Formats: sequence, C-alpha cells, structure tokens
Amino acid sequence: MTAPKKPRSAAGLKPAPAPPLTVDQQLLLKYYAEICDESQQHILRMMALATKSCPRHVRPALRLVGGVK
Repeated sequence: MTAPKKPRSAAGLKPAPAPPLTVDQQLLLKYYAEICDESQQHILRMMALATKSCPRHVRPALRLVGGVK
C-alpha cells in the first residue's frame, strides 16, 4: 500500500505584481507620508502588522512610512 500524496503547497506561486503607480498616485502618497505625524505613522504600522493582507493600493503608502517591508 502506498502512502497518500501530500497536497502541494502554493509556496512557489507568486501573486501578480501590482500595476505601476501613476505620477498623480506617487505625488499623493508622498503628500500623505509628509502630513502624517508620528502617531499616525505608528497607527499605520500597527494596522499593517495586524492585517498582514492590506489592499495593494495601501501597501505603497505603508512602505513610505515604514509599515510594510
């Protein structure tokens, strides 16, 4: 009798890359990063750590404030 096959993990699959940001989106993200004070940045980091799966359009903003690597 042979052992049942283990299900393959999806570790080798990578999600599709997010579309590149437009110039307007980049400027908007920089603006938000500049107006965020330390407490807001801390909140963003905590939210990023708590959710781990934030929408793609939020990730660049969190990267700017150091929330998501």
